[in-house]
Amino acid sequence: MYIYRLSHGYEEENIEESKSSIQPFFRKGWMLRNIKDQRKFLSEVFDQWKISRDFNEFLVLLAQTWIALEDIYIEDVDKYYNTNFFEKKLFFYLLEYGEETLIQNKKFVLLDGYIQATTEYFFWGNPELKIEASEEKGKRLLKRIRKENPGDFIVEWFYSLIFAGPGEYKKFYKKFDVGSRINDVFPLDTEVDHYFRKLADLSRG
Repeated sequence: MYIYRLSHGYEEENIEESKSSIQPFFRKGWMLRNIKDQRKFLSEVFDQWKISRDFNEFLVLLAQTWIALEDIYIEDVDKYYNTNFFEKKLFFYLLEYGEETLIQNKKFVLLDGYIQATTEYFFWGNPELKIEASEEKGKRLLKRIRKENPGDFIVEWFYSLIFAGPGEYKKFYKKFDVGSRINDVFPLDTEVDHYFRKLADLSRG
């Protein structure tokens, strides 16, 4: 995955959440790393989720599909824009479902906002997309959820990834013990947990 961070005058606020109160962001540990047939696996999980409508399954499925989509984009940009393949259709289906039904859910808004703010190019040239999607919309979502959840560590962390400059993020990382806390937020052996743990460290510059 590409790593993006934009500087837009990030202002640090007090973070009152204690380390002991932090809960895992993703709560399904069955999506392990290094799956041999990722498309088949995503298809099976999607079929399972369509029956269960379990939010935690949905959240991991959306994140994992997004990561799979980035791998395909990096490998073949022309294929991404000119072919309506399974991972692409699944990603947009899940995102549209989330925006229609989960737009007040903190975790979904954080993931949706981060995805749109960092991979806006996923949405280019897709006239069938039913939702507004853009880098600016992603930023608006993160600003909104931050305003609604003052002092929430994970909200502040996602926000800082987009709005903090390198120097600001380094101070945030040190002051709020991000290295330790992030392992509690993303503790599982899933590809998405590994991605966000690595992102926390790489974003220090």
